[in-house]
Amino acid sequence: MARWEDIHDRETLKAWLVGRPREVAAAIAARAALRVMPLWAEFCVTDAARKRDLTPLPVLRSCLISSVAAVSPTDEIRAASAAASASAAFADAAYASAAFAAADAAAYAAAADASYAAAAADASYAAYADAASYAAANAVWTAVQNDCAALRDTGLSAPVPLWHEGQGPFQSEWITLKRSLPRSPAGARDETARAPVAEDWTFWIKWYDAALEGRPLNPAMLEEIALIPESAWKKGPAVVNPLIAVIEEKYRLREELAALEVKTAEAIGEIEALPPRSHNRPPELVDEAHDALSNLKEMQSAVKTAREEVEAPAPDTKRLAKAGKVIARVGLALLKYCGEKADIVVTEAAKKIGAGIGIAAVSIAIIAATSGTLGPAIQDFAAKWSATHTSAAGPPVAPQPGTTLAP
Repeated sequence: MARWEDIHDRETLKAWLVGRPREVAAAIAARAALRVMPLWAEFCVTDAARKRDLTPLPVLRSCLISSVAAVSPTDEIRAASAAASASAAFADAAYASAAFAAADAAAYAAAADASYAAAAADASYAAYADAASYAAANAVWTAVQNDCAALRDTGLSAPVPLWHEGQGPFQSEWITLKRSLPRSPAGARDETARAPVAEDWTFWIKWYDAALEGRPLNPAMLEEIALIPESAWKKGPAVVNPLIAVIEEKYRLREELAALEVKTAEAIGEIEALPPRSHNRPPELVDEAHDALSNLKEMQSAVKTAREEVEAPAPDTKRLAKAGKVIARVGLALLKYCGEKADIVVTEAAKKIGAGIGIAAVSIAIIAATSGTLGPAIQDFAAKWSATHTSAAGPPVAPQPGTTLAP
C-alpha cells in the first residue's frame, strides 16, 4: 500500500486512496478545495465577475457539501454533491486563472471519490501555482500529506486546522474578502437592530473561519444546509443566504429552549418543595411564590410547544408564534414578580427563614430575563421561516452556465 509520505502529485494521492473509504477521499478533496477557496471568492467581487453574474456561492456550496459528505455520506448528500459539482464547474479557457482553478477544485471535491479527490488536490495545486509560484505550490501537497497522516491516525473524529502549520498563504486575501462581503449585525435580535442586508454572507464567513481553525460547527445543521433544494440554490445568494440564516436560528432556538425547559422545571420543583406558610414563614413570600407557580407551568407548556415546532421539519408557524407570545407575556409577569419581591428577599428575615424562597426567586429571575429575548426571537423566527420558504418555493430560475468536469 502507498505511504502518505510519498504523496506529491495526483497519481500518488490516487494510489494512497486505493482501498480506503469514500469518506476519506471526500475529506481530502474538501480540504484541498477549501484551502484555495478565497481565490475564487476574491475574484467574484471583481467587475469582471459581476459582468458574468458570478458569485462565491457555487464554490462555497461545493466545499460545504463535500465536507458534509466526509462525515455523512448519505444518498441525499451524494445527490446534492452531484448537483453542486455541476454548478461549480466554471472552467473556461478564456478565463484561465487561479480563481477558476479554485472553482475546479471545488467541483471535483463535491464528486467525492478517489479520482475526483486527486483531481481536487491537483486543481488546488494549480490554483496555488497560478497565484504564487510552482515552488510555493508544493505546500499544497505537504498539506495533503498531513491530511492523510491525520486521517490515518485519528479518522474523521478529530478535526484539525485547514493549514497544519500557520495561517496559510491566502490569509490576507481572506481578510480582505471578509471585509467586502455584506453582513448583518451579529446577534441582533431587538427592534433597534438594522434591517438585514441584502445577500447576508454572515454564515459563510463564520463557516470558513471555523474550517480554518479546525473548529467544527453543528454537523446536523451543516447537513440541513447542504440539503437545501437545488431550485433554491439556483436562485442565488439573495434566496439561499436568508434560508441558511433561518436554519442557523432554528438550531440556536433549539438550544435555548432546551435550557429554558430545564430551568423552568427546576424552578417549579423549588417552589413545590417549599413548606406551607406558618407563623415563622412570611406569608407574603410563601403565598406569592406559590402564585408564581401557575405562571411557571404556563411557561413550561409554551416552551414545550415551541421546542416541538422548532424540531419539526416544517414547523406550524402560527402555533410557534403563539407560543413565543406566551413566553414573552409570562416572562414579563415573572419579571414583575421578581421586582416586587426584591426588597423582601434581601431582608434579614428572608435570609434566615426564606432561603428556599430566595433560591426560587433567583431561578425565576433567570427565566424572566431569558424569556424576555427568547419570546420575541421565536416570533421573529416564525415570520422569517414563512417568508423565506415562500420565496424559495417560487418559480424556478435558469441554472448558471457551467460544464461538468472530468477527473
